[in-house]
Amino acid sequence: MEALSVECSVCAGKNSFYKCPICRVPYCSAKCCQTHKESCMVPEANEVTTADKTDQRVKWDESTDHMVTREALGWLGESRSLRRLLANEHLRQLVRLADTTDEPDRVMRELMLEPLFVEFTDECLRVVEGGPVSSDEDSD
Repeated sequence: MEALSVECSVCAGKNSFYKCPICRVPYCSAKCCQTHKESCMVPEANEVTTADKTDQRVKWDESTDHMVTREALGWLGESRSLRRLLANEHLRQLVRLADTTDEPDRVMRELMLEPLFVEFTDECLRVVEGGPVSSDEDSD
């Protein structure tokens, strides 16, 4: 998924999975983070921030029963099948991208074309919808 890679603002590397918490500029490593911190500027008030972009997206209807409970989130952490999937570095990169992008709607549409990411999301849904899984059931 080369089209989804983000260029590091410091060294121009292609695999920037981190963003400055202050200005949201992408960087790829601790070294680049330190370099960036020396010149980081707080965004101007008239610039659109990530929070503003979040507010512009469709809001989740919390009145529905489509919320994942804390208990179900715990099941995700206990799932052996999810741990096996997440052993794949490429999948971990895709998940990081989904988590750090400024364009979540576009990136999620692209990620859902990636079979490995679809397998991961399907397994997440199976776990949260199926309840706690015994070690026998989760050994596939």
